Amino acid sequence: MYLTELALANFRTYEKLTLGFEPEVTVFAGPNGVGKTNIIEAIHYVATISSHRVSNKTPLIQAGTDRAIIQARIKAGERASAIELEIKEHGSGRARVNRGQVIPSSGARGILRAVLFAPEDLALVKGDPEGRRRFLDELVLQAKPVLAGDYRDYDKVLRQRNAFLKQARQRGAFDSEMLEIYNEQLVRYGVEITLGRLALGAALQQPIENWYQKIAQSQVEIITKLACDHNLTDTTPEALAAEYYEQLEGKRTQELERGLTLVGPQRDDLFFSIGDLPAKGYASHGESWSLALALKLAAFDHLAAIDLNSSFDHSEATSVSYETQQPVLLLDDVFSELDSGRRAALSEAITNKNQVFITTAVLDDIPKGLYSRVITVAKGSANG
Repeated sequence: MYLTELALANFRTYEKLTLGFEPEVTVFAGPNGVGKTNIIEAIHYVATISSHRVSNKTPLIQAGTDRAIIQARIKAGERASAIELEIKEHGSGRARVNRGQVIPSSGARGILRAVLFAPEDLALVKGDPEGRRRFLDELVLQAKPVLAGDYRDYDKVLRQRNAFLKQARQRGAFDSEMLEIYNEQLVRYGVEITLGRLALGAALQQPIENWYQKIAQSQVEIITKLACDHNLTDTTPEALAAEYYEQLEGKRTQELERGLTLVGPQRDDLFFSIGDLPAKGYASHGESWSLALALKLAAFDHLAAIDLNSSFDHSEATSVSYETQQPVLLLDDVFSELDSGRRAALSEAITNKNQVFITTAVLDDIPKGLYSRVITVAKGSANG
């Protein structure tokens, strides 16, 4: 899989920009602040229908306009796809795939698969649980877009249930039948989300350790664990649902006192340890950077192993070609934080990837011989 063309209109600093690409390593080079990361962000947006930098859409739209347009052409094996995304400041975004009917933007998720590493990803190791949950969910939805409905339904139920609990706290009483209805919906959708996260956490365990040892050149055991406020040995849907119901019953008094849902995937966290110590709070900057990068490269391998032709049903294992299913790899200013040994290790690791985009302020930071093309980025323009 690779991107053949990207066109931007009123996106960030770009009033108009059109770039063509080949399956190769491309470097966007230029001083800080000229818009290199904006291009990377746009590519990643096509894949995930979200920004890795902001949750609010307003910064994505050029000042003085009310919408931004991203157009992308993608080649995956013999299949070619064209996507047009409209990002509006107010209201939901829209998409058009292969000149078809206008659909919600979420309907275009998964056509392009991409994995991004950016300096912000250091927060996957050092930051709050929300970022780690977002990483898991983004990867789950790229692999299985059909689950987007479960996420939307869960968010809706969670908001409604929290509002119900707040009202019950204010009144000093609650409707037990209504609470049971909310509980049933919370468990139904929550189980699907948690099962997806558990399966993903298990799938990433060995690749993360392998990548960390390649990048950091250190034989250290990496443990990855999803903590869901429970420790199940039986992770069937029935067992997880029973666990959720038990927790909801046990925490009912606390929830009513606080007016807040205390059970569910919104409480999940992903924990890492390097050797015998938890990464958060103990890992050095270099160790944290290498671990975050290893996590993203493990995600790359995970997506590469999933058959594009069964994007909406991954219930069966696949044996597709790793080379033909590879997502696009995006590396935003990654080499600036690596020493020479780790730069060489990363360079060697990505030479067999179909398409890689790298940003840098200093071209000499990129190992010579790694890249095929340099695109020089100036404020609002790019060429090369």
